[in-house]
Amino acid sequence: MDDMSIIVMSCDKYEDCWNPYMQCLHKFWPECSYPTVLCSESKDSDMFDKCILSGSTTWSERLLNALDNLDNKYVLFTLDDFWLSQIVDDKKIKVYISCFENNPKIGVIYL
Repeated sequence: MDDMSIIVMSCDKYEDCWNPYMQCLHKFWPECSYPTVLCSESKDSDMFDKCILSGSTTWSERLLNALDNLDNKYVLFTLDDFWLSQIVDDKKIKVYISCFENNPKIGVIYL
């Protein structure tokens, strides 16, 4: 049921955001069991479970490339400079994933 990855859209110039992003993720969502996927141009980081590097393409092309290279059915789309600032209720995330599973007409849930 938990067939989801957390996409972190970024670019090489925002490399300095990656560490604080991950620190906030661990602090405010300690139960998170979903793999984190960095989508950037050429720089990678071992802070993330997977890095998808797309070279000097547009932001949109990098996103499409990342989605094409993931096996997960669902993604939680985030940006490198949108840091968590409150506790994430892991049980609610699982309920939202169930909503997708139980109703294929649902295309997106905004958190």
